[in-house]
Amino acid sequence: MPRRQPFAWPAREFLRSKVVGKPCTFELEETVAAIGKSFGNVFINGDNLAASIVAAGWAKVRRAPRPLLSCIRILLLLYFSQA
Repeated sequence: MPRRQPFAWPAREFLRSKVVGKPCTFELEETVAAIGKSFGNVFINGDNLAASIVAAGWAKVRRAPRPLLSCIRILLLLYFSQA
């Protein structure tokens, strides 16, 4: 049985309120052939969905040795919003 996540329901509801019934666009950022995966961004009304989730405190940006450009943008948005 999976362990319970205390903030799972509120985080889900935050995401659902942002996405359900709204048009979205997807922007492909990078494809890594070695692992067969593509990475990109989802935008709702021009707002980056990942940035909205991080800014609301429901997620954290994982530090990577070679971060995607979108991760750098999100970190900059967070840095300047706290200043």
